[in-house]
Amino acid sequence: MKQTRALLPFHATGGLMKRVLEGWSMAPVFSTQTGNPFSPIIPVVDTQGSLVAFNRPFLVPGEPLYVSDPKPFQWLNKNAFRQQTTGFGDAGRNILKSPGMYNLDFSVAKNTKITERVGLQIRGEVFNIFNHPNFTQPVNQVTSIQFGQITATRATRGDVSSSRQIQLGAKLVF
Repeated sequence: MKQTRALLPFHATGGLMKRVLEGWSMAPVFSTQTGNPFSPIIPVVDTQGSLVAFNRPFLVPGEPLYVSDPKPFQWLNKNAFRQQTTGFGDAGRNILKSPGMYNLDFSVAKNTKITERVGLQIRGEVFNIFNHPNFTQPVNQVTSIQFGQITATRATRGDVSSSRQIQLGAKLVF
């Protein structure tokens, strides 16, 4: 994540216009992340003393892992996996990737001197300014009816990549 604070080039000779035009700054924060790797799994009902709670499926030769146009309602190709009867299948660990994350936060602030030692900052911030949805990992249990579907976004609120949020604030600096 890179944060840049830029002072805007507004200048005035004095008086009220100087207070209005000078002291502005902005700070965009752009975050991006590739999708996290994960594995397709089959829950094990009887572990027979094993500490492993799941097995891996077999891959169907020639079938792509993802659908041709991935959407949240179907991200993975259900036909690419088949359940084995015993033991582990041949699907490797972390062979799948969840969707990536893209987020732009933006803030604008106005600093104004009230006296020599006292200042006022008025600030507006927008998190996820484009309201871009960032999705979680698809359901990875091959036996689930929702296998390959994305059922949630990464964060509903208050976190990187949540839905758009706007906040305003004022701070007295002395």
